[in-house]
Amino acid sequence: MPPGPEGASTRRTVVVTGAASGIGWATAQAFAAMGEQLVVIDRVEVGDERVEHLRRLAGHDRVAAYQVDVSRTDDVRACLSLSAREVGATDVLVNNAGIGPMKTFVEMSESEWDEVIDVNLKSMFNTCRAVVPTMVQAGLGRIVNVASELGMVGRARMVHYCAAKGGVIAFTKALAREVAAAGITVNVVAPGPVETPLLVDLSDEYTPEGLRNIPLGRWGRPEDVAATIRFVASEEASFYTGWVFSPNGGVVM
Repeated sequence: MPPGPEGASTRRTVVVTGAASGIGWATAQAFAAMGEQLVVIDRVEVGDERVEHLRRLAGHDRVAAYQVDVSRTDDVRACLSLSAREVGATDVLVNNAGIGPMKTFVEMSESEWDEVIDVNLKSMFNTCRAVVPTMVQAGLGRIVNVASELGMVGRARMVHYCAAKGGVIAFTKALAREVAAAGITVNVVAPGPVETPLLVDLSDEYTPEGLRNIPLGRWGRPEDVAATIRFVASEEASFYTGWVFSPNGGVVM
């Protein structure tokens, strides 16, 4: 970790993708509240006000935001190389970037399929390729990949999304086996229905009847998922790897 003021050597550098809203934004705030060094990435601008908010939460200024499309390999490599110099080498990587448009399979175009696979799955290849070698050299690291309960059970009109999220789970399990001996854990957080723009856009699910299908009787909150991610990235979770944590209110048991 880079030198800094007193106590800075104990801070980790946490990279969060898809950090501008929803689960990603809640996760960035959760790690900032722990005093961690933060790198927040999104394909839309995070904004100076939010960066300053994270710095106030963290109690230091080692917070950086980058506007990057994580499906683009060269851009990701350049971004994480820059962030390593400006903030610190990545200790915790949270792959949260994702999109989930609805379209029936027979109406789905090849370009629509490719975009969902690239943003939800290829992005994890890009970020992990950029940081795993450094984690191996350091002999430690935490990777948390955000999937979805739909990657386990499927959903009509979201074949591309479900395929990508199922791929995230398989990718995680394989990578976890490969890097475990280097002291790196790789796990999945697969949320259920959480009140984010993605859920609200699913008008046929975000209904009173959809709510009744949740045994705990409420929609998930981004903070619920952020708390799970924070735990999975913690020392307390150091004996978990290749595992799927699913905060879903009991929808999938």
